[in-house]
Amino acid sequence: MKTLFNRIAVVALACTLSVSAFAKEKSKTVKLISDTSVNGVLLKKGTYKITFDESSNEVVFSNNKEVLVKTAAKFVPQNKEASNTTLTSKEQNSVRVLNSISLEGEKTMIVIDESANKAANPQ
Repeated sequence: MKTLFNRIAVVALACTLSVSAFAKEKSKTVKLISDTSVNGVLLKKGTYKITFDESSNEVVFSNNKEVLVKTAAKFVPQNKEASNTTLTSKEQNSVRVLNSISLEGEKTMIVIDESANKAANPQ
């Protein structure tokens, strides 16, 4: 009985590890050339680490290992591989609001969920 329990525990652990190994998480360092709003949080121009987790459909912006903002997003397939990392935004209430991110070498674009994304209050 003890051997059966040990085998079940080992199989459960192996399944857990294999699922986490297949998680589609991508990270990249990006530079904002102007102050930009992401989900109501104003990010000052500068360099940030972005992480996109396909399983949770979230983009996380961090700076020095501190999470600054999380927002809902999704992968949208593109016809060709992006030649460089590009962030697109639009002006809303006198504030730049991030719309999408194309990562260099990827055939997909990360699109920020418009219903979750809003402009920060201008400062």
